[in-house]
Amino acid sequence: SISSSNSFKSYNTSPIWALDFIDNLIVIGCADGRLEFWEGTTGSFKCIYQTDSTHGNGVTHIKLASDKVVAARLSGRIDFLRLETYTQGRHIDWNFTSAYRRTHVRTGSAGSISNFNQQQNQRYVQRNSLNLTQPSQQNPSPTEEELRCILELQHQGHTQPITALDVLGNILFTGSQDHTLKVFHTDSNTLFFTLHGHCSPITALLIDRFQTGTGCSGSQDGLLCVWDLITGNFLLIFQPIT
Repeated sequence: SISSSNSFKSYNTSPIWALDFIDNLIVIGCADGRLEFWEGTTGSFKCIYQTDSTHGNGVTHIKLASDKVVAARLSGRIDFLRLETYTQGRHIDWNFTSAYRRTHVRTGSAGSISNFNQQQNQRYVQRNSLNLTQPSQQNPSPTEEELRCILELQHQGHTQPITALDVLGNILFTGSQDHTLKVFHTDSNTLFFTLHGHCSPITALLIDRFQTGTGCSGSQDGLLCVWDLITGNFLLIFQPIT
């Protein structure tokens, strides 16, 4: 069963291995495999995602992309998840747009930056135990929005830990200690290419923000490769300096 809840229970402290922060939403990936979602300007706990299959399978990388969440795990597995918001049990169909979230948070809950700074001087957010028992959070108002994290697909993309990950548009680019790179499309959660060119663990990669569909990757032996992520073709290699 899936635990994607904003109810407040007690959880053991776990090291943070990965995080992302977009449009006032922070997602944390922990060593014990759970995901936590927090509101950035208030420190409010939104929800937690944890299942039997995530327990002990640490999150090495995590990315937010619109209403999508991509979590890479120590086992080489990739979890594709979706964020949904509900009010009084009814799904809010606003497609998790950035503009909506910024407007809603700033006018409805966070206030101005100056107000936020004043609030922070009076607020202490204790994450260490996640034993959050404030009365207002135990009994949310009828109009308070509930965030849920829903699993769409799990893909055993790599045979060893995932060491690098990037997302741009609908392209997900991953690298692993198994020496391979993978290209997924996040709109369909489909694996398109497995790229071979490195002879040692992948240590870094990125997708070019200006040259559409181009990515590069680096490995432990100093090799740098450039790829066409649209076709899966190898474009260029830089030999290590000796």
